[in-house]
Amino acid sequence: MNLQLLELSGIGNKNLLDSLNITTILDLPEVGENLQDHLEWDADYLLKEDAPYETWDIYRNDPARDKAAWEEYTANRTGIYSASSATLGFFPLQTFPDAFNVTDLITELDSEFAAANVSAIRKKQFEIQRRHLVEGEVAQVEVVFLPKGGLAPSNYPVEPGRSYLSVITFFLRPFSAGSVHINTTNPFAAALADPNYNQFSLDSKVTAMWTKFARQVMLSDPIGQWIERPVQPPAAIETLEQWDEYVPSS
Repeated sequence: MNLQLLELSGIGNKNLLDSLNITTILDLPEVGENLQDHLEWDADYLLKEDAPYETWDIYRNDPARDKAAWEEYTANRTGIYSASSATLGFFPLQTFPDAFNVTDLITELDSEFAAANVSAIRKKQFEIQRRHLVEGEVAQVEVVFLPKGGLAPSNYPVEPGRSYLSVITFFLRPFSAGSVHINTTNPFAAALADPNYNQFSLDSKVTAMWTKFARQVMLSDPIGQWIERPVQPPAAIETLEQWDEYVPSS
């Protein structure tokens, strides 16, 4: 990646470069800093056996049908393998006032950020990101519906012959920021990434609230009438406190 080339070439944080005996050509402490990415959580739901829908699980359950579908795709580029499996939605937090108290979230975020030791660039970025959050015109969360099971990380086996619906929830613009840096002069060695998750509590709270809200949607009609049970996370996770504890560990 580019930051490796820069740091190996002597462009980056002088303290880091000195520790690796790399001659500093240009001292730029921000190289490798400000790592941010979407936060993602997967959940799946077992459908009732009499649900009147076919999901992609039918191809897992029926190898002959799966083989025929693949042959159709390779021959004609048609059929299930040519289809998009996902339905997507993107929303500002203000779309769901029952799920998110934006005022409280911002108040706590401001307090935590004021106490944080961050660079001038991060402070400027924070101002822009905070404005987007407050104005409610930029999507902050995403939900993806997939007609198949087995996505959620867990130790349970997908039940043979059964069908699932999966929901993936994203927090698109977390405020926490990490870093990626070299720790060797070997150009073929992978850099070390520190995502610094949950530097600010808003990130974990929004993801917990959003994942909890997605569960509420999935268990409500018209979808809920065909759900037998949540599989992962388990049905025992109900309160916001339980979701807040579950999300960072998943």
